[in-house]
Amino acid sequence: GAITVLLPIYLSASAEGVATLALLTGVFVVGTVAGMALFTLLARAGASILKLERWARYEGAILGLALILIGLLIVTHQH
Repeated sequence: GAITVLLPIYLSASAEGVATLALLTGVFVVGTVAGMALFTLLARAGASILKLERWARYEGAILGLALILIGLLIVTHQH
C-alpha cells in the first residue's frame, strides 16, 4: 500500500535531518486531510453524478506521478 511507496521517501528524508522529515510528514498530512475533505464535500454535494469511481483505476498512476513530482522537487531543491 501507501506505506511501501512512501518508505523510500521517508528513509531519504531522514538522512536530511529531523526538520526535513517533519516537513515531509506535515506535507503528507495536509495533502491527505485536504483530499479527504475535498472528496467528502463533493460527495455531500451530490458529486456522484461525476462518476468518480471510473477514476479509481488510475489511482496508482496518479499516486506514482505525484511521488515522481515530489522526488523531482526534492532533487532540484537540494543544497
